[in-house]
Amino acid sequence: MALYYNLGSLYEKYHNDANLVQDYLTDFCKEASKMLKKMKLGIEDKDHAAVRKWVLRMQPNLEFLGIDEGFEEGNSILEWADRSGKKKEVKEIFKAFKVHVKNATKELKKDFVIAKKLRE
Repeated sequence: MALYYNLGSLYEKYHNDANLVQDYLTDFCKEASKMLKKMKLGIEDKDHAAVRKWVLRMQPNLEFLGIDEGFEEGNSILEWADRSGKKKEVKEIFKAFKVHVKNATKELKKDFVIAKKLRE
């Protein structure tokens, strides 16, 4: 049983096609850490537009993968970016966001044997 994700929406979208789901999960696992790094850099540089861009790019993935806590924290980060908040206001939210995304990614890699595919 998955602790950090729920693939119900994803299987529904792809009509229970396991190969398409596997491809989607592989792509997400490849891109998630890159997006987190870019978001972190944007926060450090107070580049609110860049942070907004990366959160908006990640949000649909979080929704499809049922990473609800990450989705909600992403909304909080978006609110911060929209009002051009101070860096210290978002640091703790981003830390929690990062933990949820990384936990889900780690669990997905384990459950779907994605690590081998990432190296290919």
